[in-house]
Amino acid sequence: MPQGYTKRLKAHYPNVPIIFSPEFLREGSALENNLNPHRIIVENTESLGLNIAELFASFALNEPEILLMDSDEAEAVKLFSNPYLATRICFFNELDTFALAHNLDSQSILDGVTRDPRIGSHYCNPSFGYGGYCLPKDTKQLESHFGDLPQEIFSSVIKSNISRKQYIT
Repeated sequence: MPQGYTKRLKAHYPNVPIIFSPEFLREGSALENNLNPHRIIVENTESLGLNIAELFASFALNEPEILLMDSDEAEAVKLFSNPYLATRICFFNELDTFALAHNLDSQSILDGVTRDPRIGSHYCNPSFGYGGYCLPKDTKQLESHFGDLPQEIFSSVIKSNISRKQYIT
């Protein structure tokens, strides 16, 4: 979703109540993620937003955190979440590439690195590269949203993913 889309939609349809709530579904885990969301974000800081968030939360089997924010920020949360995961995947894939090239035990290195509580052991399995539908699309979309703004990370993540696939094949 392009940044600012919800506000443009609201301006185009001023008499229609439009509420944006980003979804965070992992590929192959949509039902689990809907039943046990980590957080519920609703772009409306008024009582309507809270009512919608509480309605969503009432269907959850857990007690997700509710975050109410402006639509631009809610869109940005969605825009940055998947590229962060892609960045994390690329980091651990490059760790694995280094280990393979130097005949090191990748899992031992991972175990040591991920013991740092700031890093954690979640989402750190080296693989062929990130794929699916959302991570490549969202990373490229975020890169394009920067336009003339300085950024290096997202272009590097895209390049790293291509390099990993070439290295593995």
